[in-house]
Amino acid sequence: MQLVQELGTRIETRWAKHNFDERAFPEIAADMTQEARLHEEIGADQVIRWFSTTSSVPPQVGLDSGFGEPPLTLFAGRHMYIEALFWVDGTTSIHQHSFSGAFQVLVGKSIHSRYRFHPRHRVSSRMLIGDIQFERAELLRRGDCRTISSGPAFIHSLFHLDRPSVSLVVRTFNDPETPLQYSYLRPFIAVDAVRKAPHLVQQQRIIRYLTRVEHPDRLEICTEMVRRADMVESFHLLEAFLEENLDDRDALSHLAGLAERAHPTFTSVLEPVLAERRRELDLFMHRQTVRAPDLRFFLALLLNLPERTSIEEMVRAHQPERAPVDVIAEWIQRLSQVPADGDGPRSSPFELGPGELTVLRYLLEAPSMEVALARLCDTYDTDGIDGDLRRLCDALTGSPLLRPLFVH
Repeated sequence: MQLVQELGTRIETRWAKHNFDERAFPEIAADMTQEARLHEEIGADQVIRWFSTTSSVPPQVGLDSGFGEPPLTLFAGRHMYIEALFWVDGTTSIHQHSFSGAFQVLVGKSIHSRYRFHPRHRVSSRMLIGDIQFERAELLRRGDCRTISSGPAFIHSLFHLDRPSVSLVVRTFNDPETPLQYSYLRPFIAVDAVRKAPHLVQQQRIIRYLTRVEHPDRLEICTEMVRRADMVESFHLLEAFLEENLDDRDALSHLAGLAERAHPTFTSVLEPVLAERRRELDLFMHRQTVRAPDLRFFLALLLNLPERTSIEEMVRAHQPERAPVDVIAEWIQRLSQVPADGDGPRSSPFELGPGELTVLRYLLEAPSMEVALARLCDTYDTDGIDGDLRRLCDALTGSPLLRPLFVH
């Protein structure tokens, strides 16, 4: 990794001329990383082989950050370091950073989304309640480079499309002026997911253990945990329970009700946040069984883009020779044939029969449900719209996974 060592040394030398001012670092890191064009010289295998055989591995930083599968530190200087973040099926949450720098796509492609957060209520430094606003999304390809600013001015997420994907990150160790690194859970919550008390971390582990051994008293034990927790702790416990019990809606509703009664600020906030988190987890789980690049691309769009126009723009850029509705309908049909869990009981969240796919196609083509229903009646020469058809249309347009396709 001699090229990486040389890049790190050059960046620190130039940054020193700015007195190691953190605010000057992102542009320096991005410009010099872009100029180095490491993506043309280094791939995933070269990094792995070097790390596995060299006798001079730099000190490893950020092993508990949750970023990377794995994260490998390639250069460590006095004030900054360079790491390669490998991704297989993982993806990043919506988050801000407590450091600054730049990242470059070394291997693969990613959907990069930007957000704004408008706070309305401070619970504590560990949690804020507000509104998360989607700004824009872009497709990043190999060699693309973006700056990272610490703090809430740069809130983003990355959905990695290829297996593997590798990001090269040039970053400060931390920026003292912005020590917090919030994660954002749509549509309302910003939470410090890094600083957790040891007892909370252990309680989350206990929830995972109780679920995996199918303990008969797991709900009773989790109830006591939530009952005794403060507002921030109760949210982390609920999220851990949801991640392990995705289909147990009654138990989650029970625990969420306890949290809302104990902490009225959660009223009208907790339910939509947990519903969106369930939607994300469904997409993540399904993604693990999907290998086709175009289907992984579509799952990324459903996860990251909130409305139809931006989805169609991305689809048009991906396949400019075809109408976006044709492409989307084909992708949904193919996804309906992919099981969500290869050896488990869960069915595909996109499981649709031929009749449902036909109705879905009409809904995608029409400007409204009423127009779609009228066209269906004309096509199939029916006297009127029956209740079953309307209920099917309601179910399709109300599907959490397909919801962005029907937001105009």
